[in-house]
Amino acid sequence: MCGQKKWMTRNLKVEEDNQLGQVIKGPWETNPRAKEVEEIQAELARNLAEDLTQELIVHMIQMCHNNKIAVDNEKFIQDIGIVIEFTRGLVYRALQMEYPTQDIVDTFVNVSTSEDGEKHTEVDIYNFSKYVELFQSDDEGDEE
Repeated sequence: MCGQKKWMTRNLKVEEDNQLGQVIKGPWETNPRAKEVEEIQAELARNLAEDLTQELIVHMIQMCHNNKIAVDNEKFIQDIGIVIEFTRGLVYRALQMEYPTQDIVDTFVNVSTSEDGEKHTEVDIYNFSKYVELFQSDDEGDEE
């Protein structure tokens, strides 16, 4: 037999065996390897984000040091800590990953476009400082 006759014969055999139309019911087990692959991909993305963040921050600190800014000063270290977190949020967002500082940026930073098409950021520093005061007053209330 050749061509279409061959297939017609096969279909007849299936119908004769009453297997046509039978459905195997699940639930199907999830493939553990697929989950492992997703976890590995997520870990690689996090590692890339951390490496990029570190490169940016190291470069910034080196530039500060080269310009005679005391990078070992306690206040500098405190300031750079928050810069690191916001830089990490920037890099994570660029890689389509979430990071907690993104909510702060979304809340207090607006991007506007001027008439000539240039984009500018506006930080709502007034409301940001009000939130800081609110958190500080909550902390003081917790200590009592």
